[in-house]
Amino acid sequence: MSKEQAVYDVLVKSGFKVRRGNGNLSIPCPLAPYSALHKSDRDRRASMGIKVTDTAVLVNCFTCGFKSGQISYLYKKLAYHNHAWKPAVDHCIELEKNFLAMGMASLASQGYFKKQEKQVQVTEEQWQPYANKFSRYLLTRNISLETGKRWGVGLDEQSNRVMIPIRDFKGKLFGAVGRAVSDKMQPKYLNYWQFKKSNHLLGAHLINTNKKIIVVEGSLDAMRADEAICRAGLSDEYAVVSILGSRISDKQCELIRACGLEVIIALDYDQAGYDGTKLAYSKLSKMLITKVACIGDVGQKDFGECADQQIISVITNSKHWSI
Repeated sequence: MSKEQAVYDVLVKSGFKVRRGNGNLSIPCPLAPYSALHKSDRDRRASMGIKVTDTAVLVNCFTCGFKSGQISYLYKKLAYHNHAWKPAVDHCIELEKNFLAMGMASLASQGYFKKQEKQVQVTEEQWQPYANKFSRYLLTRNISLETGKRWGVGLDEQSNRVMIPIRDFKGKLFGAVGRAVSDKMQPKYLNYWQFKKSNHLLGAHLINTNKKIIVVEGSLDAMRADEAICRAGLSDEYAVVSILGSRISDKQCELIRACGLEVIIALDYDQAGYDGTKLAYSKLSKMLITKVACIGDVGQKDFGECADQQIISVITNSKHWSI
């Protein structure tokens, strides 16, 4: 069954009157009862358009302005107003999980994965000497052993660096980021196996279904935010990735588009982070619903400095942005 047919079947089973034409689907907006922009509780014009692609399901209501990059987000919005839609949300998430591989294959066919790093493939045997070793330094950064295990961290005991592996969505290993356990050590960060940072999202291996993607700069910021999200019981809704710097690449944007329902940019609260936010927003807002989170609102520079409740507050208060 094609992805478009699967989406069509979901809409029909939901009781929506679906129209097909010019490669698009359209339905009366089911959010009409909850939006003052609709003239009545019933949309009679089929004003919600739906375009199914290999990498997304683009939803747009031309009356109330609702937009989404995946069909499950529409159903989540409905479930917010009426809990009876919750089983449909679960079904859509499972559908998106099944079609995630198609999206990645489509990106590959467009050439996004053809120019990989010119390096010897990193094997699990190469990683093994560092694997399954947890440094107490992470505890001082409010990152627990449980989070360390989830991210698969290791330790270079010889150079005294925490190691966070760089893996793709399938868990394939490309390198690792090493963070010195003392700020007196230089360099503070060291990349292992010379991987190209702009080709990867640190944390991608933890994403197995489409979610709201939170984009941060540093590796420890990502782990710290992930810990707060898991403790708050929000891991089914959000995932965190690090772009390993303040400037996002086109390839990283495409990877986010492949797995994201929407994206929240949460870069550092400094000049480099502001400039990086402008760049990321200009690229990602053309692909997905994009919001910006301001860490400065809680008086901190990055998530690594935040308490759990501050992290959740920053995320949940993210907003649409004007450059």
